Amino acid sequence: MNKYSYLVFAKIIDSDSILRDDWIHIDEIQEARDRFKSIGNLYHQVFSIPCLTEVYEEHSEVVDSIPEKFRCIN
Repeated sequence: MNKYSYLVFAKIIDSDSILRDDWIHIDEIQEARDRFKSIGNLYHQVFSIPCLTEVYEEHSEVVDSIPEKFRCIN
């Protein structure tokens, strides 16, 4: 795992059901942004694409959750 890798635990609550899932997400959009920034290209289209790092940094909220409740990735 590296700084672009996230272990995501999701819980979607609907009126009739609860869906839980987990996965490893590699944020290649953020990785590309960092690469373009390092060469001074700040106008590439990759900067207009939402990425998971952005969502995490701007909109995440830590909730009381125990990952062992979910199906874990080995």
